[in-house]
Amino acid sequence: WTQASLVGLGAATKIAEITVDNTLGNTFTAGSNGSTATVNYTANSLPDGTVITAYVQGSSERAALIIDPNSNYLLSLVIAWVAPDGTVPDTAVDKPIVITITNSAITKGSRIFKLVGNTSRYLGTATQDGIVQALLTQDPTVTVAITSPDSVTAVTAVSVDATSALVSWEAPEVTGGSPITSYVATSNTGQSCTTATISCTVTGLSASTSYTFTVVARNVIGASVQSVQTSSITTSAAPAVPNVSSNNSEIAAIALLAALEKAAAEEKAAAELKAAEEKAAAELKAAEEKAAAEAKALADAAAAAALAAKKITPAVSLYSISPKLTLSSYDLAYLKKYLSTLKKTATVTCIGYTYTNKTTLAKATALAKKQASAVCSIVKKFRSTLKTSILIRPAKSAPKAAAGAKMVAISYRVDGFEQRK
Repeated sequence: WTQASLVGLGAATKIAEITVDNTLGNTFTAGSNGSTATVNYTANSLPDGTVITAYVQGSSERAALIIDPNSNYLLSLVIAWVAPDGTVPDTAVDKPIVITITNSAITKGSRIFKLVGNTSRYLGTATQDGIVQALLTQDPTVTVAITSPDSVTAVTAVSVDATSALVSWEAPEVTGGSPITSYVATSNTGQSCTTATISCTVTGLSASTSYTFTVVARNVIGASVQSVQTSSITTSAAPAVPNVSSNNSEIAAIALLAALEKAAAEEKAAAELKAAEEKAAAELKAAEEKAAAEAKALADAAAAAALAAKKITPAVSLYSISPKLTLSSYDLAYLKKYLSTLKKTATVTCIGYTYTNKTTLAKATALAKKQASAVCSIVKKFRSTLKTSILIRPAKSAPKAAAGAKMVAISYRVDGFEQRK
Protein backbone atom coordinates (compact mmCIF):
# COMPACT_ATOMS: atom_id res chain seq x y z
CA TRP A 1 0.00 0.00 0.00
CA THR A 2 1.26 3.45 -0.93
CA GLN A 3 -0.37 6.58 0.44
CA ALA A 4 -2.14 8.32 -2.48
CA SER A 5 -0.42 11.68 -2.00
CA LEU A 6 2.99 9.97 -2.04
CA VAL A 7 2.46 8.15 -5.36
CA GLY A 8 5.25 9.30 -7.68
CA LEU A 9 6.86 11.48 -4.97
CA GLY A 10 10.35 10.95 -6.39
CA ALA A 11 13.20 13.14 -5.20
CA ALA A 12 11.77 15.40 -2.50
CA THR A 13 12.87 17.35 0.57
CA LYS A 14 10.91 17.12 3.82
CA ILE A 15 10.42 20.69 5.10
CA ALA A 16 8.07 20.22 8.04
CA GLU A 17 6.34 17.63 10.24
CA ILE A 18 3.82 18.17 13.02
CA THR A 19 1.58 15.99 15.21
CA VAL A 20 -2.04 17.09 15.55
CA ASP A 21 -3.57 17.81 18.92
CA ASN A 22 -7.23 17.83 17.89
CA THR A 23 -8.19 20.21 20.68
CA LEU A 24 -5.97 22.94 19.25
CA GLY A 25 -5.73 24.64 15.90
CA ASN A 26 -2.25 25.20 14.54
CA THR A 27 -0.20 26.76 11.75
CA PHE A 28 3.25 25.82 10.52
CA THR A 29 5.36 27.59 7.92
CA ALA A 30 8.48 26.49 6.01
CA GLY A 31 10.54 28.51 3.54
CA SER A 32 13.10 31.28 3.10
CA ASN A 33 14.16 34.18 0.86
CA GLY A 34 10.59 35.19 0.08
CA SER A 35 9.27 31.69 -0.76
CA THR A 36 7.03 30.06 1.86
CA ALA A 37 4.40 27.36 2.31
CA THR A 38 2.03 27.91 5.25
CA VAL A 39 -0.33 25.13 6.38
CA ASN A 40 -3.18 25.94 8.78
CA TYR A 41 -5.63 23.50 10.35
CA THR A 42 -8.42 24.06 12.85
CA ALA A 43 -9.21 22.10 16.02
CA ASN A 44 -10.93 18.73 15.41
CA SER A 45 -10.30 18.82 11.67
CA LEU A 46 -8.24 15.59 11.88
CA PRO A 47 -8.00 12.75 14.45
CA ASP A 48 -5.83 13.34 17.51
CA GLY A 49 -2.24 12.25 16.88
CA THR A 50 -2.42 12.55 13.09
CA VAL A 51 1.03 13.36 11.68
CA ILE A 52 1.11 16.02 8.93
CA THR A 53 4.25 16.14 6.77
CA ALA A 54 5.20 18.63 4.04
CA TYR A 55 7.67 17.99 1.20
CA VAL A 56 9.07 20.05 -1.69
CA GLN A 57 9.21 17.95 -4.86
CA GLY A 58 12.41 18.15 -6.86
CA SER A 59 10.62 17.80 -10.21
CA SER A 60 7.24 18.65 -11.73
CA GLU A 61 7.44 15.95 -14.40
CA ARG A 62 4.62 13.91 -12.84
CA ALA A 63 2.33 16.96 -12.68
CA ALA A 64 3.07 17.75 -16.32
CA LEU A 65 2.29 14.17 -17.35
CA ILE A 66 -1.08 14.10 -15.53
CA ILE A 67 -2.27 17.71 -16.02
CA ASP A 68 -0.80 19.29 -19.18
CA PRO A 69 2.72 18.88 -20.61
CA ASN A 70 2.59 22.36 -22.19
CA SER A 71 2.15 24.34 -18.93
CA ASN A 72 5.01 25.90 -16.98
CA TYR A 73 5.08 24.38 -13.47
CA LEU A 74 6.47 26.76 -10.85
CA LEU A 75 6.32 24.75 -7.61
CA SER A 76 5.09 21.34 -6.38
CA LEU A 77 4.43 20.61 -2.69
CA VAL A 78 3.18 17.44 -1.01
CA ILE A 79 1.01 17.82 2.10
CA ALA A 80 0.55 14.28 3.49
CA TRP A 81 -1.08 13.08 6.70
CA VAL A 82 -1.58 9.72 8.42
CA ALA A 83 -3.83 9.05 11.43
CA PRO A 84 -2.58 6.90 14.38
CA ASP A 85 -4.55 3.90 13.04
CA GLY A 86 -2.68 4.08 9.72
CA THR A 87 -5.58 5.48 7.70
CA VAL A 88 -5.61 8.69 5.65
CA PRO A 89 -8.89 10.38 6.56
CA ASP A 90 -10.53 13.35 4.87
CA THR A 91 -10.79 16.44 7.05
CA ALA A 92 -13.95 17.01 9.09
CA VAL A 93 -16.89 18.64 7.27
CA ASP A 94 -16.42 22.41 6.87
CA LYS A 95 -12.91 22.20 8.40
CA PRO A 96 -10.52 22.06 5.44
CA ILE A 97 -6.79 22.52 5.78
CA VAL A 98 -5.74 25.87 4.27
CA ILE A 99 -2.44 26.02 2.36
CA THR A 100 -0.95 29.36 1.32
CA ILE A 101 1.99 29.34 -1.11
CA THR A 102 4.08 32.48 -1.56
CA ASN A 103 6.62 32.75 -4.38
CA SER A 104 7.59 35.81 -6.41
CA ALA A 105 7.37 33.78 -9.65
CA ILE A 106 3.61 33.29 -9.15
CA THR A 107 1.65 35.73 -11.29
CA LYS A 108 -2.00 36.75 -11.20
CA GLY A 109 -3.93 34.16 -13.19
CA SER A 110 -1.57 31.26 -12.38
CA ARG A 111 -3.55 28.11 -11.66
CA ILE A 112 -3.30 25.77 -8.67
CA PHE A 113 -4.02 22.03 -8.97
CA LYS A 114 -4.03 19.07 -6.61
CA LEU A 115 -2.95 15.51 -7.44
CA VAL A 116 -4.22 12.52 -5.47
CA GLY A 117 -2.85 9.29 -6.89
CA ASN A 118 -3.04 9.65 -10.66
CA THR A 119 -5.96 12.07 -10.80
CA SER A 120 -5.87 15.86 -10.79
CA ARG A 121 -8.33 18.56 -9.83
CA TYR A 122 -8.31 22.31 -10.48
CA LEU A 123 -8.37 24.14 -7.12
CA GLY A 124 -8.30 27.81 -8.06
CA THR A 125 -6.44 30.75 -9.51
CA ALA A 126 -4.00 33.31 -8.13
CA THR A 127 -5.87 36.59 -7.69
CA GLN A 128 -2.67 38.59 -7.21
CA ASP A 129 1.02 38.30 -7.99
CA GLY A 130 3.21 36.28 -5.64
CA ILE A 131 0.63 34.21 -3.72
CA VAL A 132 -2.00 31.47 -4.08
CA GLN A 133 -4.25 29.82 -1.51
CA ALA A 134 -6.24 26.58 -1.61
CA LEU A 135 -8.53 24.56 0.69
CA LEU A 136 -7.66 20.86 1.14
CA THR A 137 -9.94 18.07 2.39
CA GLN A 138 -7.65 15.25 1.17
CA ASP A 139 -3.87 14.96 1.44
CA PRO A 140 -2.56 15.86 -2.04
CA THR A 141 0.35 17.03 -4.10
CA VAL A 142 -0.27 20.76 -4.72
CA THR A 143 1.26 22.32 -7.83
CA VAL A 144 1.16 25.85 -9.25
CA ALA A 145 1.46 26.37 -13.01
CA ILE A 146 1.39 29.04 -15.70
CA THR A 147 -1.10 27.75 -18.31
CA SER A 148 -2.88 28.75 -21.49
CA PRO A 149 -5.61 31.39 -20.96
CA ASP A 150 -9.35 31.00 -20.55
CA SER A 151 -11.61 31.66 -23.54
CA VAL A 152 -12.65 35.20 -24.43
CA THR A 153 -16.27 36.19 -23.74
CA ALA A 154 -19.02 38.43 -25.15
CA VAL A 155 -17.96 37.94 -28.80
CA THR A 156 -19.97 40.05 -31.29
CA ALA A 157 -19.73 40.83 -35.00
CA VAL A 158 -21.13 43.52 -37.29
CA SER A 159 -20.95 43.88 -41.07
CA VAL A 160 -18.61 46.66 -42.22
CA ASP A 161 -19.23 46.39 -45.94
CA ALA A 162 -19.79 43.75 -48.61
CA THR A 163 -16.52 41.87 -47.92
CA SER A 164 -15.59 42.57 -44.28
CA ALA A 165 -16.91 42.37 -40.70
CA LEU A 166 -15.74 43.85 -37.40
CA VAL A 167 -15.43 41.26 -34.60
CA SER A 168 -15.15 42.42 -30.94
CA TRP A 169 -14.86 40.59 -27.58
CA GLU A 170 -13.92 40.87 -23.91
CA ALA A 171 -10.51 39.65 -22.71
CA PRO A 172 -10.50 36.44 -20.60
CA GLU A 173 -10.70 37.00 -16.85
CA VAL A 174 -7.98 34.38 -16.27
CA THR A 175 -4.87 34.74 -18.43
CA GLY A 176 -3.21 31.59 -17.09
CA GLY A 177 -0.52 33.71 -15.42
CA SER A 178 1.04 34.95 -18.67
CA PRO A 179 0.05 38.07 -20.68
CA ILE A 180 -2.13 37.58 -23.75
CA THR A 181 0.10 38.00 -26.80
CA SER A 182 -2.56 37.81 -29.53
CA TYR A 183 -6.15 37.06 -30.48
CA VAL A 184 -7.32 35.37 -33.68
CA ALA A 185 -10.89 35.91 -34.91
CA THR A 186 -12.03 33.35 -37.52
CA SER A 187 -15.18 33.09 -39.66
CA ASN A 188 -17.05 29.84 -40.15
CA THR A 189 -15.61 29.71 -43.69
CA GLY A 190 -11.99 30.21 -42.58
CA GLN A 191 -11.19 33.91 -43.12
CA SER A 192 -9.43 35.41 -40.08
CA CYS A 193 -7.66 38.41 -38.57
CA THR A 194 -5.01 38.62 -35.80
CA THR A 195 -4.58 41.41 -33.25
CA ALA A 196 -3.18 42.26 -29.83
CA THR A 197 -6.29 44.33 -28.99
CA ILE A 198 -9.91 43.20 -28.42
CA SER A 199 -11.29 43.73 -31.93
CA CYS A 200 -10.22 43.29 -35.54
CA THR A 201 -11.71 43.30 -39.03
CA VAL A 202 -12.05 40.05 -40.96
CA THR A 203 -11.74 40.68 -44.71
CA GLY A 204 -12.12 38.54 -47.83
CA LEU A 205 -15.80 37.74 -47.19
CA SER A 206 -18.47 37.44 -49.86
CA ALA A 207 -21.27 39.98 -50.37
CA SER A 208 -24.79 39.20 -49.13
CA THR A 209 -23.57 36.11 -47.24
CA SER A 210 -24.25 34.94 -43.67
CA TYR A 211 -21.28 34.36 -41.31
CA THR A 212 -20.52 33.47 -37.69
CA PHE A 213 -17.20 34.05 -35.92
CA THR A 214 -15.16 32.60 -33.05
CA VAL A 215 -12.09 33.96 -31.24
CA VAL A 216 -9.04 32.26 -29.68
CA ALA A 217 -6.72 33.95 -27.13
CA ARG A 218 -3.03 33.03 -27.00
CA ASN A 219 -0.16 33.51 -24.53
CA VAL A 220 3.37 32.07 -24.53
CA ILE A 221 2.07 28.72 -23.22
CA GLY A 222 -0.53 28.19 -25.94
CA ALA A 223 -4.03 28.90 -27.19
CA SER A 224 -7.29 29.01 -25.25
CA VAL A 225 -10.33 26.93 -26.05
CA GLN A 226 -12.30 28.46 -28.94
CA SER A 227 -14.95 30.95 -27.81
CA VAL A 228 -18.68 30.53 -28.28
CA GLN A 229 -19.56 31.58 -31.84
CA THR A 230 -21.28 34.89 -32.54
CA SER A 231 -24.80 35.30 -33.78
CA SER A 232 -25.07 35.09 -37.54
CA ILE A 233 -24.59 38.31 -39.54
CA THR A 234 -25.01 39.03 -43.24
CA THR A 235 -22.59 41.16 -45.21
CA SER A 236 -23.82 44.08 -47.30
CA ALA A 237 -24.66 43.76 -50.97
CA ALA A 238 -21.77 44.38 -53.38
CA PRO A 239 -21.60 48.04 -54.47
CA ALA A 240 -22.20 48.92 -58.14
CA VAL A 241 -18.95 49.06 -60.14
CA PRO A 242 -18.62 52.40 -61.96
CA ASN A 243 -17.88 52.38 -65.68
CA VAL A 244 -14.40 53.85 -65.71
CA SER A 245 -12.26 54.14 -68.78
CA SER A 246 -9.13 52.02 -68.65
CA ASN A 247 -7.00 55.10 -69.27
CA ASN A 248 -8.39 56.98 -66.27
CA SER A 249 -5.08 57.50 -64.43
CA GLU A 250 -6.69 59.29 -61.47
CA ILE A 251 -8.82 56.27 -60.51
CA ALA A 252 -5.81 53.97 -60.96
CA ALA A 253 -3.69 56.16 -58.67
CA ILE A 254 -6.35 56.13 -55.93
CA ALA A 255 -6.58 52.33 -56.09
CA LEU A 256 -2.78 51.99 -55.89
CA LEU A 257 -2.61 54.35 -52.89
CA ALA A 258 -5.31 52.35 -51.06
CA ALA A 259 -3.41 49.11 -51.70
CA LEU A 260 -0.16 50.59 -50.38
CA GLU A 261 -1.87 51.90 -47.24
CA LYS A 262 -3.43 48.49 -46.55
CA ALA A 263 -0.06 46.74 -47.01
CA ALA A 264 1.63 49.22 -44.64
CA ALA A 265 -1.05 48.71 -41.97
CA GLU A 266 -0.73 44.91 -42.20
CA GLU A 267 3.07 45.14 -41.94
CA LYS A 268 2.80 47.37 -38.84
CA ALA A 269 0.34 45.00 -37.17
CA ALA A 270 2.62 42.02 -37.83
CA ALA A 271 5.62 43.88 -36.36
CA GLU A 272 3.66 44.84 -33.23
CA LEU A 273 2.50 41.25 -32.76
CA LYS A 274 6.05 39.91 -33.09
CA ALA A 275 7.36 42.47 -30.58
CA ALA A 276 4.62 41.53 -28.07
CA GLU A 277 5.44 37.82 -28.41
CA GLU A 278 9.19 38.42 -27.96
CA LYS A 279 8.56 40.57 -24.85
CA ALA A 280 6.29 37.95 -23.32
CA ALA A 281 8.83 35.18 -24.02
CA ALA A 282 11.61 37.22 -22.36
CA GLU A 283 9.46 37.89 -19.29
CA LEU A 284 8.60 34.19 -18.97
CA LYS A 285 12.27 33.18 -19.23
CA ALA A 286 13.23 35.68 -16.52
CA ALA A 287 10.42 34.39 -14.27
CA GLU A 288 11.52 30.77 -14.80
CA GLU A 289 15.14 31.58 -13.92
CA LYS A 290 14.08 33.47 -10.78
CA ALA A 291 11.73 30.66 -9.72
CA ALA A 292 14.50 28.07 -10.21
CA ALA A 293 16.90 30.10 -8.03
CA GLU A 294 14.32 30.57 -5.29
CA ALA A 295 13.32 26.88 -5.40
CA LYS A 296 17.00 25.94 -4.89
CA ALA A 297 17.25 28.36 -1.98
CA LEU A 298 14.09 26.85 -0.47
CA ALA A 299 15.45 23.30 -0.84
CA ASP A 300 18.82 24.32 0.67
CA ALA A 301 17.10 25.99 3.61
CA ALA A 302 14.85 22.95 4.12
CA ALA A 303 17.88 20.64 4.10
CA ALA A 304 19.61 22.84 6.66
CA ALA A 305 16.47 22.90 8.80
CA ALA A 306 16.18 19.10 8.62
CA LEU A 307 19.80 18.76 9.75
CA ALA A 308 19.29 21.20 12.60
CA ALA A 309 16.10 19.40 13.66
CA LYS A 310 18.09 16.25 14.47
CA LYS A 311 19.37 18.03 17.56
CA ILE A 312 16.65 20.11 19.19
CA THR A 313 18.02 22.60 21.67
CA PRO A 314 15.28 24.55 23.43
CA ALA A 315 15.83 28.26 23.96
CA VAL A 316 14.51 27.94 27.50
CA SER A 317 13.79 24.88 29.70
CA LEU A 318 11.34 24.90 32.59
CA TYR A 319 11.51 22.37 35.43
CA SER A 320 9.01 20.86 37.83
CA ILE A 321 9.31 18.36 40.67
CA SER A 322 5.72 17.24 40.26
CA PRO A 323 4.07 15.12 37.51
CA LYS A 324 1.73 18.09 37.11
CA LEU A 325 3.23 21.21 35.59
CA THR A 326 3.92 23.44 38.58
CA LEU A 327 6.11 26.47 37.84
CA SER A 328 7.58 28.73 40.45
CA SER A 329 6.86 32.45 40.42
CA TYR A 330 10.47 32.96 39.35
CA ASP A 331 10.03 30.63 36.34
CA LEU A 332 6.77 32.34 35.36
CA ALA A 333 8.34 35.78 35.61
CA TYR A 334 11.36 34.65 33.58
CA LEU A 335 9.13 33.06 30.93
CA LYS A 336 6.99 36.19 30.64
CA LYS A 337 10.09 38.40 30.30
CA TYR A 338 11.59 36.15 27.64
CA LEU A 339 8.38 36.02 25.59
CA SER A 340 8.23 39.81 25.57
CA THR A 341 11.47 39.86 23.55
CA LEU A 342 9.97 37.91 20.64
CA LYS A 343 8.32 39.29 17.55
CA LYS A 344 4.55 39.15 17.89
CA THR A 345 4.11 36.42 15.21
CA ALA A 346 7.01 34.20 16.33
CA THR A 347 6.36 30.45 16.38
CA VAL A 348 6.92 28.79 19.78
CA THR A 349 7.31 25.00 19.88
CA CYS A 350 6.39 23.45 23.26
CA ILE A 351 8.39 20.22 23.71
CA GLY A 352 7.23 17.44 26.05
CA TYR A 353 9.56 14.57 27.01
CA THR A 354 8.50 10.94 27.57
CA TYR A 355 9.91 9.30 30.73
CA THR A 356 9.22 5.55 30.55
CA ASN A 357 11.39 4.12 33.34
CA LYS A 358 8.37 3.76 35.67
CA THR A 359 5.43 3.71 33.27
CA THR A 360 4.31 2.74 29.76
CA LEU A 361 5.18 4.71 26.64
CA ALA A 362 1.49 5.51 26.08
CA LYS A 363 1.06 7.01 29.55
CA ALA A 364 4.39 8.86 29.33
CA THR A 365 3.37 10.29 25.94
CA ALA A 366 -0.02 11.39 27.27
CA LEU A 367 1.68 13.13 30.22
CA ALA A 368 4.25 14.82 27.98
CA LYS A 369 1.51 16.05 25.63
CA LYS A 370 -0.50 17.36 28.59
CA GLN A 371 2.53 19.24 29.94
CA ALA A 372 3.41 20.64 26.52
CA SER A 373 -0.19 21.83 26.04
CA ALA A 374 -0.08 23.48 29.46
CA VAL A 375 3.05 25.47 28.59
CA CYS A 376 1.57 26.49 25.22
CA SER A 377 -1.50 27.74 27.09
CA ILE A 378 0.74 29.80 29.38
CA VAL A 379 2.57 31.20 26.35
CA LYS A 380 -0.70 32.16 24.63
CA LYS A 381 -1.99 33.70 27.86
CA PHE A 382 1.08 35.95 28.10
CA ARG A 383 1.15 36.82 24.35
CA SER A 384 -1.89 35.73 22.34
CA THR A 385 -0.33 36.74 18.99
CA LEU A 386 2.42 34.11 19.22
CA LYS A 387 1.90 30.90 17.22
CA THR A 388 2.31 27.63 19.14
CA SER A 389 2.82 23.97 18.26
CA ILE A 390 3.53 20.81 20.25
CA LEU A 391 6.43 18.36 19.78
CA ILE A 392 6.91 15.12 21.75
CA ARG A 393 10.50 13.88 22.23
CA PRO A 394 12.10 10.92 24.11
CA ALA A 395 13.56 11.63 27.56
CA LYS A 396 17.11 10.95 26.39
CA SER A 397 16.97 14.10 24.23
CA ALA A 398 15.91 16.37 27.09
CA PRO A 399 18.31 19.02 28.49
CA LYS A 400 19.96 18.14 31.79
CA ALA A 401 17.58 18.89 34.66
CA ALA A 402 18.31 21.58 37.24
CA ALA A 403 20.15 20.39 40.36
CA GLY A 404 17.70 18.71 42.71
CA ALA A 405 14.88 18.35 40.20
CA LYS A 406 13.26 14.91 39.91
CA MET A 407 12.10 15.24 36.32
CA VAL A 408 12.15 17.64 33.35
CA ALA A 409 8.57 18.82 32.88
CA ILE A 410 8.70 20.78 29.68
CA SER A 411 10.86 22.89 27.36
CA TYR A 412 10.09 25.28 24.59
CA ARG A 413 11.93 26.78 21.64
CA VAL A 414 11.33 29.61 19.14
CA ASP A 415 11.62 28.85 15.41
CA GLY A 416 12.27 31.15 12.46
CA PHE A 417 12.22 34.59 14.10
CA GLU A 418 14.88 36.79 15.65
CA GLN A 419 14.31 38.66 18.87
CA ARG A 420 12.93 42.17 18.64
CA LYS A 421 15.51 44.98 18.45
